[in-house]
Amino acid sequence: MQRRPSPRRVYSSTGLRADGARGVLVGCVLASGLLAGIAASDLAAQTVVPVHEEPRHRLVHESAALQVLDIGFQPGDTTLFHRHDRPIAYVEIDATVVNQQRLGGPWGRVVGTRAPPRRAPGRVSWNEGYADVPLEHRVTAIGPGPFRLIGVVSLGFGDESGRTGPLGPFEAAHDSSRYFSQVRVEMDAGQAVEWPPTDAPVVMVLASAGELSVESEQPAPDVAAHLVGAGAFSVLAPGTSLRIRNLGSGPVALSFVEVR
Repeated sequence: MQRRPSPRRVYSSTGLRADGARGVLVGCVLASGLLAGIAASDLAAQTVVPVHEEPRHRLVHESAALQVLDIGFQPGDTTLFHRHDRPIAYVEIDATVVNQQRLGGPWGRVVGTRAPPRRAPGRVSWNEGYADVPLEHRVTAIGPGPFRLIGVVSLGFGDESGRTGPLGPFEAAHDSSRYFSQVRVEMDAGQAVEWPPTDAPVVMVLASAGELSVESEQPAPDVAAHLVGAGAFSVLAPGTSLRIRNLGSGPVALSFVEVR
């Protein structure tokens, strides 16, 4: 009596035993699933979100004219890829060394330092080119300290003539452009400033430690504000008279950004 040969045993790449072609099929299915998972992970890493939806760019105020973003992250932390397509002004609270990677490109050649950049609190800068040439990138904080900015996004059309007159109670803006004007001042302990009605909204940022009050004699409870600590802000609405008072025991740094 002739013995029938035993079926050939095949082991798939997962360690599970299979017979013949079935093992090959199972291995192919598992491998394709793994590749699909890797591709999905890569796609998720490249997904671009609007800047105000990026978790480290917290949207803390929005109106028809502007948005305010509280931007901050620690050394070693990296943002998601995000898109800038509107003019934005930045008020610097905590300076540190950062690096960026444009979507589809390499990281920049930036190295860290032992000490953070030495700049006065409340330094204001802006980028208006995003309205013409949007940017998609992600940013990492190299250190040595935390990174924090208050971002002010213009949602308007700007004014090509810029600002030529005083900004609030100040004789002239320190810098002015189509979309923004800015003034940086220091207020002594107990000092108060009378803020006259303006024709455009102004974002006031407390750029140093301290405590401020914003008061109005008009029946507008939403105007009153109590600001404590660096990065606190208030949006000064146009057409409103205000009194800004330093409630602390020392001087404070304030940055005013007018938005058009």
